[in-house]
Amino acid sequence: MLLFLSVIQILVAIFLVAIVLLQDAKGGGAFGMGGGGGSNQILSSTGTASFLTNLTWGLAIVFAATSIGLTYLTTSHSGSVTDNYVAPSSASHSVGPTKSSAAQPSAPKPKGPKK
Repeated sequence: MLLFLSVIQILVAIFLVAIVLLQDAKGGGAFGMGGGGGSNQILSSTGTASFLTNLTWGLAIVFAATSIGLTYLTTSHSGSVTDNYVAPSSASHSVGPTKSSAAQPSAPKPKGPKK
């Protein structure tokens, strides 16, 4: 699926560039070679221009859809970054045992309140 979408993405990108270059913009398009809409321009009719505009929109939508699809397929779906986070305990804040804490035995824990 990834290879299929990659090939479609590349082909759509090539066609999109070609169609944009064929369009008759303010500058005359790639095959108009400048000038203001003379009769010698390729694809100068209004019907062809609207067809190329619609084709450009269609290719742009397909390009965006394949981009989203490729992004979805290539990302990991393991969950959030914080799912495996373990909060540090208060004892881990010290760099190492100090001489005073290492030499002294631990004090017995007090029993519950006496009645």
